[in-house]
Amino acid sequence: MSGGARICKFETAFKSMQKNAFTESGKANQIRRFSATMVQAAKRRNGDEKRRREAEKAENVMHLICWGPN
Repeated sequence: MSGGARICKFETAFKSMQKNAFTESGKANQIRRFSATMVQAAKRRNGDEKRRREAEKAENVMHLICWGPN
């Protein structure tokens, strides 16, 4: 095997590694974006739950004010 063929082989392997690294980094970015979306959805869901509980508390207070503890 000549020196030129060996260099060509290494060059091909290096290009393949670069391509795989780029593809993997793209997947990592997709995972990060998906993860961020899931975190935002969880925060939104928690916010909705908090608003629901606050509305329920306000309703209970109004009931107690109008009708008493009985």
